[in-house]
Amino acid sequence: MSTTTQAAGPAQPKKILQILRRETFRQTPAWIFFALAGLLINLIAFATALYSMQVYDRVLPRQGTETLIVLTVGVAIASGLQLFLQKLRSTISHYIVQRIDRNLSVTVYDALIRTRMDQIPLQAASFASQLQSYETIRGFLVALMSFGVVDAPYAILFLFGLYALGGPEVTLVPLILLGILLPFGIIQHLRVRQHASKQFASSNRKYGFLVESIKSMEWIKANDLMANCRRRWRELSEAVLHSDLKSREISESTSYFVQFAQQLAYVGVVSVGAYIAVTQRELTSGSIIAASILAGRILTPITSVPMLMVQAAQVKIAAKALDGVLALQKDSAGQSQTLRVETLRGEWELRDMQYSFKDRKQPLSIERLRIMPGERIGIIGPIGVGKSALLKILTGL
Repeated sequence: MSTTTQAAGPAQPKKILQILRRETFRQTPAWIFFALAGLLINLIAFATALYSMQVYDRVLPRQGTETLIVLTVGVAIASGLQLFLQKLRSTISHYIVQRIDRNLSVTVYDALIRTRMDQIPLQAASFASQLQSYETIRGFLVALMSFGVVDAPYAILFLFGLYALGGPEVTLVPLILLGILLPFGIIQHLRVRQHASKQFASSNRKYGFLVESIKSMEWIKANDLMANCRRRWRELSEAVLHSDLKSREISESTSYFVQFAQQLAYVGVVSVGAYIAVTQRELTSGSIIAASILAGRILTPITSVPMLMVQAAQVKIAAKALDGVLALQKDSAGQSQTLRVETLRGEWELRDMQYSFKDRKQPLSIERLRIMPGERIGIIGPIGVGKSALLKILTGL
């Protein structure tokens, strides 16, 4: 057997979030078009608020039907353009997700097939469930990028518009809401983290047990283990249900509180604007309507912050589990050089070889074994002495 050596430097395992960020930023040109579409959509929404102000302040007092027709036609055209841009932005989003998923799935699978055989857990189904968790992480990061590229920046733009229409008092309402929702989101994030880890582990065990039961159905029935398997399935189902209900309760309570806060903030904008209009007469009814529309555009990204924090807690657990998979030792781990077979003659020679099993004290020990080209030998012995292990060692597995 003729061999050559080639360098195989120690590769540091990358974190799944690092890989996902790299793949996300690779789509920067698509994100730019995504942001431009979002800019035009938000500008049209700003124009809609101004349309309402013009109708209430100029059209109604002066009964200007011609002005109303012109404004309405213009807004209708702008709304049609907005619909087109929304569909375009959705198409771009699907393109980004498709590209990220294609590259990321290949990266994860490549890490799997390069993992040493003795590093792969015996529960294959549970292991596969851990690998699929990257989909949850990918969805969250895309949503976070969409929030940072489209929603949050233009919320600041609408905030300036709200200040111009309603003054500092009206603008203060959504800022107060942000000050309330940020610590609330942090608290809910910490609460979810306590249950998400148990839920993730329980779900993987349940899925793994289900797949293994299907694969071993003949063996289960032949050994009359249906009652034991049924009891185990019930225990796993109850554990998953308990942790899932806890996490769902936190998510639902977060959603309910966010809806309550959003409605309260909307009422606050209208009531503060109306109070200023009544007491100081600095605001018109049209300005109040336009301010309420802009406030709605501002409140949407603000109220999404707690939900993103709750999702981030679940994503951290999934990322931690997937990082554990990516950190498993790969083939040729820790070796500065590896062998590459150029010609194979079929000759093997082992001297003073020992292999230690994880679950057994007695190692596989071979003082000397030589197999000549073309020679046929048989390896005999009871179960568990290492016959299969020897074959795996000879083939480099």
